[in-house]
Amino acid sequence: MLSGIFAFGVVLFPCENPYGIEYVGYFQIPVGVSNVIHSACAMLLFALLAYNIGWLFTRGNNELNNKIYRICAWAMIAIMAIFVILSIVRICGVNIPKYLTMIVEAVLLLIFGFAWLVKGQLFKFAKSSS
Repeated sequence: MLSGIFAFGVVLFPCENPYGIEYVGYFQIPVGVSNVIHSACAMLLFALLAYNIGWLFTRGNNELNNKIYRICAWAMIAIMAIFVILSIVRICGVNIPKYLTMIVEAVLLLIFGFAWLVKGQLFKFAKSSS
């Protein structure tokens, strides 16, 4: 349920844009406020998705799949930690490209999507041996 709420937060509150628009999103709030809400919701959403992969997906008996889930979960956590560090560096005045946010979000979604496809047994190596 929380993942859904945070996903709505990501959608309803857009992040900063290069067009100089002052009020954004469904609620037409200042772009700076919307960006903070978007970023917080995105990080919480991805943290919950990493939890789902690392804890809930590993409840099966397939050891190969469980290793893949753990690798995906830890990769998501590591990428989020690096992104938080880069965000702090950006706040301190270092010029880091703003498009990095989009790249990080896309990579995190790809990792989650891969784990989801493994869970759905799309790949031959992921098939349960019964």
